[in-house]
Amino acid sequence: MLVRGQDEAACRAVFGDHDHPSYAEALEQYYERGAPPDWSTNFISAYATMHPWEDFAETFAFYLNVVTVQDTAQNFGLGGSGYTANLDDMLRWFGEIGLVMNEINRDMGLTDLTPEVITSAIRDKLNHIHRLVQEGSQDSRPCRWRCRGSAVVDWITTGGRASAAGSGQLSFRTKTSG
Repeated sequence: MLVRGQDEAACRAVFGDHDHPSYAEALEQYYERGAPPDWSTNFISAYATMHPWEDFAETFAFYLNVVTVQDTAQNFGLGGSGYTANLDDMLRWFGEIGLVMNEINRDMGLTDLTPEVITSAIRDKLNHIHRLVQEGSQDSRPCRWRCRGSAVVDWITTGGRASAAGSGQLSFRTKTSG
């Protein structure tokens, strides 16, 4: 929907050739060899090394986490600007809230909420996805994605205008699924 038949050349440039090896071949290789030891330099997760489509999916899932965590934190009065056209601002604020949440989790003996480290290669991938989302906000087709947990992220666009606020920006809202 976001890439196939629309922006495949740009996606290949960022994520790699999704046709070679095939998904089935890549899956078999991944389970035989696992992720390379230095995977965190170029990938958001070890599984993202399996195939370019998984790299795209894992990176997109992380992007949705960035957006929804900011939205939740902002709605609970913890600051932040929420979704903006500036990816670096979003990542900077996500890093700040992530640092606080990681420290709280560590105080409680839990693992980090946001263990990801955003390298320049991962930032480039996030920027590609951010660009696709921004371009999609100008599309008149409504889309809905399910993200982790019971949250649903609604991407509502109508003729290039997002949400009832009429901001012209993409609007992400979280709600409990039913």
